[in-house]
Amino acid sequence: MRFRFGKVIMVLAVAGIVTACNKSVDTSAPDKLVRDGVQKLWTQDAKFNFSGSVKLDASAKNSKNDKVSTAKGNSASETLAGSDANIELQLQQQHVFKQYKDIFSLISNSFTILYTGGVDWPKGKVEIIPEYRYEAKNALVSFKFPVQFDINKLKVFIDASAINNVSDSILKQIDPTKVVGDRYVTLAAPQDVVKRLPFSDLLKNFPQALDDGFASVDAKSFSKVSVDDYGKKVNAKYQVKLTTNGKENIKTTIAILDSLSKALQQQGQVAATKKGQYQQQDYAVLQQFIDRINGSYKQQFNDNSQQNPYAEYLKQMEKMPMVYNYYFDDKGRIIALQGNLQLIAAPYNPFGANLFVIFEQKIDYSTPKFIMEPTEQNTFDISSQLGLY
Repeated sequence: MRFRFGKVIMVLAVAGIVTACNKSVDTSAPDKLVRDGVQKLWTQDAKFNFSGSVKLDASAKNSKNDKVSTAKGNSASETLAGSDANIELQLQQQHVFKQYKDIFSLISNSFTILYTGGVDWPKGKVEIIPEYRYEAKNALVSFKFPVQFDINKLKVFIDASAINNVSDSILKQIDPTKVVGDRYVTLAAPQDVVKRLPFSDLLKNFPQALDDGFASVDAKSFSKVSVDDYGKKVNAKYQVKLTTNGKENIKTTIAILDSLSKALQQQGQVAATKKGQYQQQDYAVLQQFIDRINGSYKQQFNDNSQQNPYAEYLKQMEKMPMVYNYYFDDKGRIIALQGNLQLIAAPYNPFGANLFVIFEQKIDYSTPKFIMEPTEQNTFDISSQLGLY
């Protein structure tokens, strides 16, 4: 009887596993699919590795808006044709604009940023290793600057060994005490202040704040699309496209900061009723800091008056498309991201080319691999030299 009972349990367990594996992900609401994927990333799977690339694209020439802007410029030049000084000024401006256009074209064709990194969110540890690459005919230049963030302690560690040999050779003669050598360069907030502030709670609030940010986006901005070539390359099961713009991104940022502020306020109220590690005023310090940042965004976003220097730019940001693609596996986890973000549009673009940032990122749900292991012995703190405290 014991054998038969064990066999029945085994069959039920296998059946349960098979059923779980075959359970399909609900894709009827694309916005919910993205929000659920983001929550899985930062709560259930909060330890992962990532890799990707960022590139500037200046290849889109002379959009309709650019032609209108150019036409207006030509009309103005004709009106001022009688003035030699104005003609000379316009020629100088055209020369400067052409130089900028050539620089953007060079960056677009020759420069790429590749990066890898890891995240251990429960510990507040994030590492990113950007590699700046310049490639041209008979030339290849590459620099890596690994950076690690300790969010709980508000510390940043930088491996600047790619350039330390140059700076150290100069400092040896001027001030040997500032020679970095093989140590990591460190920037840190005053630790006596950091210990009094609830940064660990701020990290715990972050996933919900992200969800509130996505909730502020119109659900119609999300659409489920067929998996494209990049999605097939990363073995994606589903793909969701989010089409937004620069102004909507500010709105989302405001919603995220509002959520963090509200959570800190509530946690402060709880702290006031019981004795714990942090007091209500500790939460208030962080809340006020976030509110100050958010206040500047709200002022820019909500003030449509002529006195607002950003009012016209915000109108242009609505015309600057930003497209994000989210790629999912059969468990509904985000396994890759891709974005195409416009940076400059007419009339703020006299360079003859619209500028886009194009990025791709893959996520690997394995134990995060950190190459930097900072200690007191192998770090060089320059915070006081920079006047941070």
